[in-house]
Order: sequence, then structure tokens, then C-alpha cells
Amino acid sequence: MTDKLTKLSWLEELYMLSQTAASVTDLEEALNLMLRHIADGFSAGSGTLALVQVDQQVLEIAAGTDLPREAIGRHILYGQGVLGKVAQEGEPMLINGTLDASKTSRPSGPLTRRVPSSSMCWPLKLKGNVMGVLAVNRFEPQQGFDDKDLQRGGIMVNMLALVIENLRMHREQKQRIAHLSDLNEKMLEMNRQLANTQAQLLQQEKLASIGQLAAGIAHEINNPLGFVSSNLRSLNGYVEALIGRVLAQPSTMTSDEELQYLMEDVPILVKETSEGLERVRRIVQDLRDFSRIDAADQWEFADINAHLQSAINLGLTEFKDRIDIQTDYGDIPHVQCLLAQLNQVFLCLMINGVQAIAGKGTMTISTGVDSSRQQVWISVSDSGCGIPSENMTRIFEPFFTTKPIGKGIGLGLSLAYSIVKKHDGLLTVSSSEGHGSTFEVRLPIRH
Repeated sequence: MTDKLTKLSWLEELYMLSQTAASVTDLEEALNLMLRHIADGFSAGSGTLALVQVDQQVLEIAAGTDLPREAIGRHILYGQGVLGKVAQEGEPMLINGTLDASKTSRPSGPLTRRVPSSSMCWPLKLKGNVMGVLAVNRFEPQQGFDDKDLQRGGIMVNMLALVIENLRMHREQKQRIAHLSDLNEKMLEMNRQLANTQAQLLQQEKLASIGQLAAGIAHEINNPLGFVSSNLRSLNGYVEALIGRVLAQPSTMTSDEELQYLMEDVPILVKETSEGLERVRRIVQDLRDFSRIDAADQWEFADINAHLQSAINLGLTEFKDRIDIQTDYGDIPHVQCLLAQLNQVFLCLMINGVQAIAGKGTMTISTGVDSSRQQVWISVSDSGCGIPSENMTRIFEPFFTTKPIGKGIGLGLSLAYSIVKKHDGLLTVSSSEGHGSTFEVRLPIRH
């Protein structure tokens, strides 16, 4: 330093250096600020700061006041040039007089060929270990450095070593915090996925239990239905035989009006009863086909149109008084699928559409084939309230629902989406608020 600097100004410079370092959290920026500050304090024409790479006998240039940008990050081996020698020996060095450029560690090039006339270089030590080196240079016609400058600079670089270590610790702490934050976010995402999986498993268990119950009920109904139908056929035969005998005696018919009425009404009653039993039989069959618990995890080729109709018969019968259900089934091939799970998808989309219709409305269920993609598509459209645009991106999220409390927990569409995805298919929705919604399922024909 120059003789003009007083002790008070020296202490002020130390304080300014510590303040500079404390106000900066980016290590590279802090190193450049401190290097410029030190070089200015010594009226130096240039300065270089290099840090030791962990577990390596090599320095890396971290900052420089007159170095080209590409020089930052360049490596200097221990013992190479002034910087490498100071790092290797761990002792400060004062050099007065022009050095041979080939013996310096300065990068070569037309813009960096100036050779200093006076240099000082200090090792940055912490707990006896060299963590870097700092060098400042003067050029002709500046006055050279002296031993007093070298001693004063030693005080400053000791403090600089502490500041750099603190900055490193601060940076490492930020990196650890960022890493922990990232791990925490991943853990939260895993918890969300786990909650979703658990909820879907619970929902599937409930559906499986309902299916098992439905299968049991269908079986129990089917037994008495069998003998009632059989007895009715026998009764119909007896009635026909009885009517044949009566008709063989015309006098009896004309004299007994009540018998005449019975002969006209009984065949009608038997026919209506037979039709009613046939309806019960179809419902039982739909119930058995729809439950299919025994084939819940078995891939099979299925008639999608037939099972859509089963879903309609089972799930939408009670709404037929207010919902006009229209179907437009295309000529589609059988699809390889997990039928019991697809039945859940169909019923979910239908019930979802019905619940979106307040009062009277229309639901249209269509199917078709996309031969170019070897896919079939199933479309379920309703004339309901539609979906607000802000909810469109969340409609398939687990637990997302716009229904009142007690009317749903937001797993139906999420579960349907998962089942379709399991089939390598695609479930999409198009909707306009106030103008209804259309859900479309696309499935590969062969899995």
C-alpha cells in the first residue's frame, strides 16, 4: 500500500471488505467484488484469485480483474508459475522486477501479454490448509511493492479466507436446503400418489363388493325365476287345454258369461306374466354380465355395444322418466379388455352425465371404429350444465369434485381415467358451460 494510507483508512478498508462479502450471497460475484476491492486498496493494476479444487493438487482461477472471460475456470497445477508455487509452498511471495512471461501462470494471448514489474502473492489458509492463492500486480512505471505491503496484505487475505469459507458454507447450505426442498416435494407427490392409489383400491374394493353382492343376488333370483318360468309354461299349457275343451262345448260358452270372460282374460294374464318374467330374466342376466367378478383381472374379447346396453339397463332405468336416452351403436369389432373394469367406466360416465342434468334432458351414447388407428371409440354426451373452463384441467384429478358434500368424493372420473389408461386407451372430455359435456373413450381393439 502507499504511504498515504493511514491506519484508520486501513481499518476502514478491512471493514468495507467484510461488508462487501456479507452483502453478497453469490460466490462468484463476491469473489470478483473482493478481488477488485483488494487490488484497488493496493493501487494494483491487476489481480487474480485462484481456489484449490477439493482433493486435487490443482488451482482453478475464480476471479481476475484483467483476465479474459475464457480464462476464468482455467486450471493451474501445483508448482506451475507463481500462483502454483505459492500454493505448493504455502508461503507468500514478493517479486520486484520484470518476470520472464514463460515462468508466470498468466494465460497467453495478445490481450494478456503485459508482464508485471512488481507482484505480491499470498496463500489463503484456513486451519493450516491452503484453500487458494491471491496475487496483485503493478506495471511500469508504477512503484514496486515492499515488505510492508506484503505483511499488510497477509492480514487481509487471512480474513478473505474466512469470508470465502463462510460463503462456501452458505452456498452449500442453500444447496442442501434446495435438495431437501426437492426431496420434500417428491415425498409430498409420492404421498399424493399413495393416497390416490389407496383411495382407488378402496373404491375398487367397494365396487368389487357391490359386484359380488350383485352376482349373489342375481344367482338367488335366477333360481326361483327358473321354476316360476317353468311352472308358468306348464300353466299356459293347462289353460290352453282347458280352453280347447270348453270350445268343444259351445253351449257352455253361451250360457256362462263369467267363463267366457275368463277364457278371454286368462291367456292375456299369462302372456303379460311371461313378458314380465322375461324382463326379470334380462335384468338378472345384465346384472350377472355386469358384475363378472370372476373375470375382473382377465383379458377377454367383449361386445362393447352389448355391455353399454347392460349398463344403461342397470344404471339409468330409474332416470328414464326425465332423461331421453338415445343410442347410436356402430358396427364395431369385439375389443380385448378387462370387461368388469370397463363396465365401471361406462356406468361412471353415464351416472356422471345424468347427475349433470337438472330436470329433463337428453343423453346420447354412441360407438364407432377408427380403422386407421385400430381403435374403437365410445362417446357419452349429455345436455347438462357443462363444465366451467377453469375446472377442465382438473376434472380427472383424484378427489376433485364440484358436487355437494355427501354426493361424491371425486374418485369416479379419476378411477375411470386410470382404467382406460390401463387399457392403453385415452379418456377425453369436451364441454361448454351451460351446453353439456361429451366424454370420449378410445380403446385399442387388441391389447
